[in-house]
Amino acid sequence: AFVPGNHELWLDKSAAEGDKCADSIDKMERIIQLCLEEDIRIGPVKVGSLWIVPLLSWHHLSFDSEPPICSESWAGIPSASRTVKLGADYRKTVWPHPITPLDDSVAQLMDSLNDVILDFDNIDEWGEDA
Repeated sequence: AFVPGNHELWLDKSAAEGDKCADSIDKMERIIQLCLEEDIRIGPVKVGSLWIVPLLSWHHLSFDSEPPICSESWAGIPSASRTVKLGADYRKTVWPHPITPLDDSVAQLMDSLNDVILDFDNIDEWGEDA
């Protein structure tokens, strides 16, 4: 089973014109289509008694519910808000308006796509490899 991760959604600005994706969603759709063409599972699969359930997800600052670390030993580590501006996931992905990594809209989009890929209404039809 395969699930696209954050690095798969980075866009290569040096790609040949025909290989360029409009945005990170377009790239994810192309990756998923390739997986389907190559018979690579992108949804749940049962192996023996174990279920493997790939989930699309995206990180966001609102998931951090821990109090700030105030110890001297952590001085110099960039804050989460600074990381948002500097992190590669934020610089190398492109999202169509109104989706933005500056709020939880990317995380919400990924969560909603799980409903389509996982198709919980048809759980009895999920593949079984063992």
